[in-house]
Amino acid sequence: MTIYMKNFNRQYLFDFLNVMILIFFFSFELFSQKAVEYYSLIAKAEKNFVSNKIDSSLIYYDSAFVKFDYPFYRNIRQAAIIGSYSNNYRIYHKFLMKCVQRGMTKNELDFFIKRTPNDEFVKKLYADYDKHRERFIASIDTFMLFNYLETDMIEQVAMEDYGYDSIMFHTTMKKAAQIYMSIVDSLGFPDEKKLGLCYFTFISKTGEKDPDANWYRIKLKYHKKEAGFDFPLYGSIRIDDIKDKPYSMKPGNWFVSHYHIENYIIDTTFYNYLKKGLNELKIHPITLALFLERTGIDKYEFLMTYYSPLYLKLKMKMIKALSIDDKTREKIDKNREAIFVRPIEREIAIVKGFYKLKYGKYPKKINKRVLHKIQYEINSFMKYM
Repeated sequence: MTIYMKNFNRQYLFDFLNVMILIFFFSFELFSQKAVEYYSLIAKAEKNFVSNKIDSSLIYYDSAFVKFDYPFYRNIRQAAIIGSYSNNYRIYHKFLMKCVQRGMTKNELDFFIKRTPNDEFVKKLYADYDKHRERFIASIDTFMLFNYLETDMIEQVAMEDYGYDSIMFHTTMKKAAQIYMSIVDSLGFPDEKKLGLCYFTFISKTGEKDPDANWYRIKLKYHKKEAGFDFPLYGSIRIDDIKDKPYSMKPGNWFVSHYHIENYIIDTTFYNYLKKGLNELKIHPITLALFLERTGIDKYEFLMTYYSPLYLKLKMKMIKALSIDDKTREKIDKNREAIFVRPIEREIAIVKGFYKLKYGKYPKKINKRVLHKIQYEINSFMKYM
């Protein structure tokens, strides 16, 4: 009887583990398929836009948003900008309303007022902005927000105290990665719908409020032992960013984008967490691209081109980045495709497409003057935040 029970238990355990493994791989495949489908629809929307099929572009955006519940503000904003150039006011208004509900700043809304000055819906949205803003702020999960902001603050203090090239900086980042992963395990990924956007954190070791902050000062739960610092850490938060390009899902992004320095080996465990967030539509591809590009490993150099750390170091601007040789571009596009970032050729086509919409003709060449004339549109598509 005892032998039978042992065999039974062993077989039960074996079957149970097999089932769990199947569930894990099925879940991973399901999440991967989720991202594949979402970004496939976004890609179709962009391809239709550059082919001057604006109505079709908006339909693809709408399909992606409705099916996957509007995962990222940056994509909604892109769709709203395209909508402002269309005659489909219903869908344009729908996207713009969603942008405001998700945290669009008032000075961003100015762009749309100027684009469609006689649009009564947009004027009313602008007049009612403060009410929408209050609802947005009330919807923020402050507990989750503060936890993810902590990783950003740790990075900033470690950089100030040790510098990016130091062993202590690397060590601190690894500890902060453990904190980040523990937050994911306990609270979930940094969901933009819970955390909003437009945040900037001001570090204070004394607890004094920063004069540039416009939200209340908070003392974050600080992992003193794990992070290796011997002082309490305070943060003041600015929730209304003064720029016209708000930070897209800022909490935690700053830490992730500065996790590596040149020639630093990829932390596989942390990378797998981020990749899972990508597949679940909780982490945007640009965030993962920054993480990979910061490694300095050859295959990821220039991954984003317009925000490559190497390009910045060489003081090379976006114009130069867009004229990479064909061999390098092919390598970059292959790496981009793996994490759902659009190819460089489509980016160039988007620049030309907006210029033609605004000025009735394609630019002879893309230069600083051309980009400046369509700055808001292009920043919304090509800046990393």
